[in-house]
Amino acid sequence: MKPDQRQLKQQELHRQRLEMLEQEVQANPGDPFNHYALALELLTADPSKSLNKLLSTMQHFPNYVPTYYQAAQVLIGLGQEQEAIEVLKKGISTATQQSDHKAAGELR
Repeated sequence: MKPDQRQLKQQELHRQRLEMLEQEVQANPGDPFNHYALALELLTADPSKSLNKLLSTMQHFPNYVPTYYQAAQVLIGLGQEQEAIEVLKKGISTATQQSDHKAAGELR
């Protein structure tokens, strides 16, 4: 497969995954994982859009701890280190409240 064909194939697979994840969010809007997975898929093409989805997921599902780590990583990638620190602090607090010491340690 030529490089251009490979790139087109990757773009098509990305589009299909986005479509599938968006359908999952619509079908099961109360499942935080669907929102989280969509945000991660958005990351490859549009970090700002991914961040917006992660922040929205944190707002609607504040007890879904994995979101805090990923949001902080995206914030760091966008040069927003202070905001990342605040997100990590919230994540550590949330994980600690849930007695999820492993996740709290990973966020440190």
